[in-house]
Amino acid sequence: MVQSQRFTDSSPTAVLPLFLATCLVFYIMVTRVVAAAGVVGARPPMVAAFFLISGIGTSAIGAQGLVALSFTYVWQAEMRLFPMIAIANSLKLAEAIRGSKTRLFWGMMIALVCSLVGATIVILVLAYEHGGINLDQYFMIGQGTRVFTDMSRPLLNPSAPDMRGWLFTGFGAAIEGLLMLAQHRLHWWPLHPLGFVICVGWMTGQIWFSVFVAWLLKLSILKYGGAGLYYKLKPLFLGLILGEATVAGTWLVIDWLTGMRGNLISPM
Repeated sequence: MVQSQRFTDSSPTAVLPLFLATCLVFYIMVTRVVAAAGVVGARPPMVAAFFLISGIGTSAIGAQGLVALSFTYVWQAEMRLFPMIAIANSLKLAEAIRGSKTRLFWGMMIALVCSLVGATIVILVLAYEHGGINLDQYFMIGQGTRVFTDMSRPLLNPSAPDMRGWLFTGFGAAIEGLLMLAQHRLHWWPLHPLGFVICVGWMTGQIWFSVFVAWLLKLSILKYGGAGLYYKLKPLFLGLILGEATVAGTWLVIDWLTGMRGNLISPM
């Protein structure tokens, strides 16, 4: 109780616009990375809630605001779950379809609603039939408790804005700006600016070698076989992607038929 007196009396709604704007920036950034770079997925180096805590300080957010931010963790922290990436890729594919895209929009809305309802029902049924503690340890237990554990530290130790964090953020923004400038002005520049954005993410650590192999194969094919060989081999590499998805789905069916669980290709 003594620690809570150090918080201000500011309303949690006072920081809501800034929080939503930060979430939107992160969403657009991740979508841009996936759509432009062609990687399977990406995550920012931090989540919006803790960017806000570091940027303006816990004293400005208030105890009620910190508790409210805890409950946003489920939809703004795990960037692989929001639909903007899938929609961006779908709209790109839709450019090849003539005519109005109105039906595509409503189809996406129906798919989103069905996915939300279906996922909620599945989670509730599984949790009540088998017990949530017996399901996936990471998502059902680890992530469910981690957010409140992480948020307990700023609750117990209110702090002012982290000026060092703003300094490093500005330094990183300057580097990213230089990388973008080099990409647009120097035809020989080999480093893509999007790589700097996601270089420290967990998912990047999982896919970096696959991305390197893909880059090396593409470079070799274009150099020694030309554009003709590149287009001839595209079905092969698209088939590799389809094959991975097919095998992953097959193991889900095998687990369902045999009563096993946990057989997967990758934790991603």
